[in-house]
Amino acid sequence: MHYKPLRTAIRRALAVGVALPWMLPALAQDDGDAATLDRIEVTGSRIKRVDIEGPNPVTVIDRADLEISGDVSVADVLRSSTFNTLGSFQQSSGSTAQSQATISLRGIGSQYTLILLDGRRIASSPVLGAAAQNLNAIPFAAVERIEILRDGASALYGSDAVGGVVNIILRKDYEGLTISGQIERPTRGEPDANSASITGGISSDRGNLTFVIDHQERDIFFNRDRATGIPGLDPAVGLSGAGFPGTAYVYSSTDGSLEGDFVGLFPDPQCPTALGADPLFPNSVVVGEPGNSFCAFNYAAVSANEASLRRESAMVNGNFQLTDTITAFTRVMANSGESFGRYAAAPITAPNPTISGSNPNNPFGGDARLLYRFVAGGNRDSTVKDHMLDVLFGLEGQMDLFGGAEWEIAARHNRYEIDNVGTGFALRGPLQQLIDSGELNPFGNPNDPAFQAAIGRVAHTTLQISETRDVAIDGLMSFDLFELANGPAGAAVGFDYRDTFYKDLVDAQSAAGNVAGTSGGNSTGERAQYAVFAEVAMPLLANLNLSVAARYDHYNDFGNSTNPKVSLDFRPIESLLLRASWGTGFRAPDLASLNQSSRQSFNGAIDTSACEGLVDYSAPFDPCVARQYENATGANPNLAAEESTNYGAGIVWSVLDNLTVSLDYYNIELTNQIAPLGLQTILDLEAEGDPLVDGLVTRNPNGSVAIVNRIPLNLSGFRTSGYDFEVDYRLETDIGVFSPKFVVSYLDTFETETLPGSGFGDAITGSGFVPDVRAQLQLDWALGDFGVGIVGDHIGDSYQDATIAGEDVRVTIPSWTTWDLQATWSAPWNGKLTVGVRNVADKAPPLDNIILSSPFYLNSQYDFYGRVPYVRYEQKF
Repeated sequence: MHYKPLRTAIRRALAVGVALPWMLPALAQDDGDAATLDRIEVTGSRIKRVDIEGPNPVTVIDRADLEISGDVSVADVLRSSTFNTLGSFQQSSGSTAQSQATISLRGIGSQYTLILLDGRRIASSPVLGAAAQNLNAIPFAAVERIEILRDGASALYGSDAVGGVVNIILRKDYEGLTISGQIERPTRGEPDANSASITGGISSDRGNLTFVIDHQERDIFFNRDRATGIPGLDPAVGLSGAGFPGTAYVYSSTDGSLEGDFVGLFPDPQCPTALGADPLFPNSVVVGEPGNSFCAFNYAAVSANEASLRRESAMVNGNFQLTDTITAFTRVMANSGESFGRYAAAPITAPNPTISGSNPNNPFGGDARLLYRFVAGGNRDSTVKDHMLDVLFGLEGQMDLFGGAEWEIAARHNRYEIDNVGTGFALRGPLQQLIDSGELNPFGNPNDPAFQAAIGRVAHTTLQISETRDVAIDGLMSFDLFELANGPAGAAVGFDYRDTFYKDLVDAQSAAGNVAGTSGGNSTGERAQYAVFAEVAMPLLANLNLSVAARYDHYNDFGNSTNPKVSLDFRPIESLLLRASWGTGFRAPDLASLNQSSRQSFNGAIDTSACEGLVDYSAPFDPCVARQYENATGANPNLAAEESTNYGAGIVWSVLDNLTVSLDYYNIELTNQIAPLGLQTILDLEAEGDPLVDGLVTRNPNGSVAIVNRIPLNLSGFRTSGYDFEVDYRLETDIGVFSPKFVVSYLDTFETETLPGSGFGDAITGSGFVPDVRAQLQLDWALGDFGVGIVGDHIGDSYQDATIAGEDVRVTIPSWTTWDLQATWSAPWNGKLTVGVRNVADKAPPLDNIILSSPFYLNSQYDFYGRVPYVRYEQKF
């Protein structure tokens, strides 16, 4: 897959006679006639223009690029983009969002990348906090091309367009019928994947109807499927302190108070001394020295890396000319999916179960706090089913206003539902009651019928029901506002209205915090939002254009935001374009942050205020020693919008007719970032008297911490800058057409600040695994019915500073380069056979066991599929 600058993409379409949806075919009178372009609208502007390249850096991934990639989903294609700086979320097993996938332009977070479908916002996913969109919900076979605006665009599109905009253009005006299927089989084993699609369309002199049916499936992928056998770096081996059988923190008291002296940390006597040594506990092992050891559990032996995914999608869109000046258009898109993921059995963490020293089942003779894993109740399996329906209807046309204006108005309804059923969880209260009564012996034989009966009374199945609903209407009019000496001043005005409903509900036991191995809380919210916007593009000189845009957004739940943008493009000579832009942006508080109910958890921290004598303290335990305190995460209805400033500049040089070189610079700064503070940070700031945390810490009468409220706050933010460099060439010879392309994105700065005034830290130089280079090289060759493509992807090295055993170290993740190969043959019966291999060299991702735990790699940046051969066949009728 390669990334074409917009000019190159359209010029090549002309060269092969392809009529793209935004290009009218030229009427050639003879071989000497040149193709002409009508005005077109591209992502980043609402005004239709004759010039293809403009002030905004837009990259196009067309249908041919999608097929060359060998991928079977929009998410897979975008994940390898060099603009996806730090990688992005994919279907990770066991999480509520295990069926979801996102993109994070510039590495600043998926919530700052706006996803559009045919220029309109798509609904946010209810399991992503209604803060980001799920790319897996878009049928891959329905995509005509993807336009990536590598610049902020809140002045045009509103909230979230901070890092950029991804506009997914669906197929339209399709004629005929095409059936396609692909299978892929990794040579290392799972996950196998299959896909199939049917695309068809019919046309008349007044309209067109296009439909797509798409099927995708990928098997579950376990950590053990990529066992390396390398000690300490085997994804199939990952040890957790919460084991089965468990571990006891033993105290000298025997009355259940746990107020005696700490005696030591002891594993259950049944815990084996080596993994696999005992068939009753095959994944358990004693770690540590006598008196300070625990029974560890190898969670990686049973947990999955990625969830399985099966999805059926359908899309129908059409247009019909009602009159000479009015056309109706519609789109209906639906999909239904199911995924299955697995975590290891639930750990019973804070508040840990306890057992009195006088309990006859206690083998240690003193009160004990247990670190225990609910293996007898089974693994935590999650089955997620999601359903989405999106319906759009609109009218577009022309009118005589302003000497000829084009207008459009549309209404859309979207409903996105996700249900998650989880098994293998345990209820804390009944577990403690059964231990206290002696009916459950936590140190007993798990095969004993009494033990199994007691476990059955503790087991719990969780349920989560999530939904977003959107009702929206929008309108747009574009026209020539007035005439200047160098041409007309184009203008566009429009409005958006959207009403959004969001809910994320869990079962009653999860909502009450009674379920071990998960956290849950209910969240419901609704908002109404409207916006008006305008844009003007003026030719100040024959070779200098100025574009000005502004947008006003109003939300009923937090306020309003006004954002301008100014852009310039200058052509000192015909083959050279210079461009620059400046603008502001914002991100509205997501509905989860504004409406989520409180969720309790327990985390370790030092009570700084009590330790330093700043509060009247009479509790019986030492506040200077870390202990677990209850803290609650929930909503903050007083949140303000996050705000950003973007500026950039670039150069596009058409060196030759078939050679284009471009270099673009970007700079983004965001303030008021919404995030919760850590428990220890809140306690430290309370001791400093920082008003930011006023009211967040509640204390008992004896001065000890009762609860800490970790609500989301408007904190500081980040600033980042970098460069995109692209080269695109096409060479036609007697032995075929050669098309080398190269794109590299360089991250110059990436700095973050948690608290206003605390100082920015450079993530590239040590505070996180942040690669500063991503590159892609593609070499294509085509001759007649045959074609070959080679794609190389490169992610630069990265590092993170850490303190290990009291020593400062720098942990390095080396660079990673993979190569893909594909060959195609177009058969004379309108068939097309494609054979390819992704990651030909079967290169594993870089692994680290100093900071990272199993599977020891960053799955947001890399994958562990290894070598993946695939075969695709397409038949046109």
